[in-house]
Amino acid sequence: MVTYIQLDLLRAGRAEILVHFEDTPRLRQETPVEYSRTLTIELYDHNRVLRGQNSTRVPAGSTSGLVILTGFLGTLRDYGFPTDTYIIGVTVDGFYQPKDEFVTISTGCNTVEQMSLIVFRTGSLKVTIRSVNSQIPPLFRSWRYPDAPIRTEVRDQYGVETVASNFTRQIPSTQSVNLSVTGLRTGVYSIFVFTYGYVLAEPYYVSVMDGVVTDMAVNVVVGGELDLTVVLEKEGILTTVDTYPFSSRVPIRIEVLDALNQFVAANATYVSSDQSSFTFHLAGFRSYAGSYTDQRWVNYYDTTDGTLQRDYGLAAGSYTFIIYLPGFLQSETIVTAVLPAYGTSSVILHLDRLAHFFGHAYSFDKFDKLVPLNWVTVDAVGEKTSDFTPTLDGSFDLWLREGRYLVILSLDGYEFVTQEISLPSGSDIPIDFYLTPLFA
Repeated sequence: MVTYIQLDLLRAGRAEILVHFEDTPRLRQETPVEYSRTLTIELYDHNRVLRGQNSTRVPAGSTSGLVILTGFLGTLRDYGFPTDTYIIGVTVDGFYQPKDEFVTISTGCNTVEQMSLIVFRTGSLKVTIRSVNSQIPPLFRSWRYPDAPIRTEVRDQYGVETVASNFTRQIPSTQSVNLSVTGLRTGVYSIFVFTYGYVLAEPYYVSVMDGVVTDMAVNVVVGGELDLTVVLEKEGILTTVDTYPFSSRVPIRIEVLDALNQFVAANATYVSSDQSSFTFHLAGFRSYAGSYTDQRWVNYYDTTDGTLQRDYGLAAGSYTFIIYLPGFLQSETIVTAVLPAYGTSSVILHLDRLAHFFGHAYSFDKFDKLVPLNWVTVDAVGEKTSDFTPTLDGSFDLWLREGRYLVILSLDGYEFVTQEISLPSGSDIPIDFYLTPLFA
């Protein structure tokens, strides 16, 4: 049996809203937009719940833009406007809506509500960013790291909340770059510039007015550069990387802390497994993701949290290095470089190959056949450090400092296995273990 239900749908009205671009409320003069931009209009009910929206592209040179709204056009929420009075919200780069505007939409055949409103030009900044050295008075210098991103942030006058930003790049063989920041309302702002290898030596503030273009210049000072040479040793003898069997390219991470223990520079890259020394150049952060951690990276996983750092440079001061390489230990815990202003400091740092403790975990099945055990927890508890790993296909690997350890193997349904071992520095110690089922 088939039941038919008749549903009546009422044709909803629509709104055609014409937005005029003007200079300032005082001048009330139409002003063309300098470049093509997107004009978006949203309609809200009296509870300020969004009920519809649409956008259009306004070509450069236009003094107005028309947006037609019929509801949530082209979305999963497609439906028309019920009869009601709606609040209009206008969004367009470089202009602001001075007050709430309203439109009443009626339901009926071909009902169209037409209206117009005005938006006024916001303030904007034209910033010249100049590369200088640390002398007094400063001298202009060509950009030191061509094509490195330059991020400019306009914050409130307290330097806390970012209200606008823009990007450019260090241009080869030039000493300055220009960028614009739009959408700023009347007020006082602080300016921050972040780029690799440079520091902002002094605070910058600027006063902005609606409808006015403000020019300003910001000097960023060339920072110093740290040259770090990492030497690998095994039992006091030069060695190559034999701790990473997965690839000939071995991951390495370098972190730099300043005299206040602040995280100020880093690099994450790869080194070749057939070399015993490597040289790195660090001048701050460059598109680096990860926060400082004091966890030792001795196995095959990265311990960073992925937090994106702002690109920046290194001022004069003292710096400490921390190196992470799978299977190696930085025995020199405090290696400090004193960096002069606009200079270079070189450091050699040694990494010692850790002891390699590895093996298999087995048991006998009901047919007395020897089988490997997965997910056995292998704990190594020592006087200075402890670590653990699970087995995979019965195999396990641990990279540990030299010393004596109590090894404990555990798995649900099996008896614990314990054994004391001694691991010399840089040694390779294989041991196989056999677990007995509890209810054999």
